[in-house]
Amino acid sequence: MRTSTRGESARVLSVDLGTSNTVAVLADGTTPPRVVDVDGAAIMPSAVFAEDNGTILVGRDAERKARLDPTRFEPNPKRRIDEQRLALGDDVIAVSEALAAVLRRVLAEVSRQLGGGQPDEVRLTCPAQWRQARRAVLRTAARQAGVVGEVTLVPEPVAVAAHFASLPGRALSPGHAVAVYDLGAGTVDVAVVAADLNGGFTVLAVDGLADLGGLDVDETLLVHIGREVSHTDPRRWQGLLRPASTAERRARRMLQDDVKVAKEALSRHLRTQVLMPEPFADVQLTRAELEAHVRPAGGGRRAPCRY
Repeated sequence: MRTSTRGESARVLSVDLGTSNTVAVLADGTTPPRVVDVDGAAIMPSAVFAEDNGTILVGRDAERKARLDPTRFEPNPKRRIDEQRLALGDDVIAVSEALAAVLRRVLAEVSRQLGGGQPDEVRLTCPAQWRQARRAVLRTAARQAGVVGEVTLVPEPVAVAAHFASLPGRALSPGHAVAVYDLGAGTVDVAVVAADLNGGFTVLAVDGLADLGGLDVDETLLVHIGREVSHTDPRRWQGLLRPASTAERRARRMLQDDVKVAKEALSRHLRTQVLMPEPFADVQLTRAELEAHVRPAGGGRRAPCRY
């Protein structure tokens, strides 16, 4: 499994369509590669929302609409790539179309920056362990999004190694290797990537866990918060865990967002607060508590992820 960093097209769009967020970089061969800002930010949520009229909103627009009707919202369509179809409210759409909607929004912004033009090549990252079936869904999504040029799939650890080697003082000589550790929203992936004689990179080894990621950390914190507050009103808490009404689904969505924001804040601060819906009091979280909850639970080595 290898890719070369040479032979750049005139206009190359590289997209990391992640489980939770999407980032794109545009290189035109004349200026340094630049991050594509979508809706004023370098990082766009990979979320989708299906409106009643069939329109699929993505990114922050989707997240805003999710608080009105969470049943029409999917925050992590890439995590459901094996399901083929998504039920969003009363609508059913293909997973490839959900991913295509995200890519389509990126392409629209790139076209605007290029004065109406399109990139000559689109490079999409994907997990190194993905088999042909999953890669085919990603290629289909690219075509559904309107990509007319070449579509190249690049293993995620190769993309990381290439970026690392481009930094000052970090060039990798042929035969030298780096280890790439990727804790994503839905999976953990570890790979060893070596520079080759042709100026590219080869994945020498890869392994990981298909059922562990940042989303699981969020869920662990939610369980911890439940232990702190559920005694106040057990019935209301169960309504948050298993929402049956629109109001309960909205409250659940808002709480999930606030838990994620609190988790990210703890990477910068020693303590923060989770804003809780009524009748629950706000909960204080500390970095020490977060670290305690994400320590290994024991039980030996888990089975490797195989695709």
